[in-house]
Formats: sequence, C-alpha cells, structure tokens
Amino acid sequence: MGEVAVEIDERIWKSFEGEILKKYGTTKRLNKEIEILIASYLANDAVMECLKYLSRTYGFIPLEDVKKERPELKSSAGKVLREMRDDRVGLS
Repeated sequence: MGEVAVEIDERIWKSFEGEILKKYGTTKRLNKEIEILIASYLANDAVMECLKYLSRTYGFIPLEDVKKERPELKSSAGKVLREMRDDRVGLS
C-alpha cells in the first residue's frame, strides 16, 4: 500500500480525529477508518450502478401498481395480536 497526501479542512480533520479517539482511545486506527469509509463509498456506488442496470434491463414496477395489486387483509395484525395477548392473561 502506498502513501497518499490529501488536503482536508483542519476543522473537519480535527473533528474526525476526535471521533476516532473517542471510539478507540487512540488515533492509531485513523488509516483503517479512512479505508473503511472509502470502501463504503465505493460499495454504495457499486449498488447504485447495479440498480441502474437492473432498471434499464428489467424496469421497475411503479409504486401505484404495487399498491393496486396488494391483497386486502381481512383483519388487522395489531388487533389479532391484542386479542392473543388478552387471551393469554385472561382479559377477554
């Protein structure tokens, strides 16, 4: 791995350094944390590219169509759960 010099606003750098110090009790993990952040950024970019590809290839189902095709439930899950709890403690 090579060495890289990057110019970062001093206020931002000190804040980041302080967060690492709070998290680990030392600043020796700075390089690893920066590497994790960059990898995370690249992973997010890869996911977005994949979603764009899937959208171009297969398209997306509009939310309105999903709502239209969603089955109607005969009862409320909350109501069923409440009844089960009440039965368990003998309230009904």
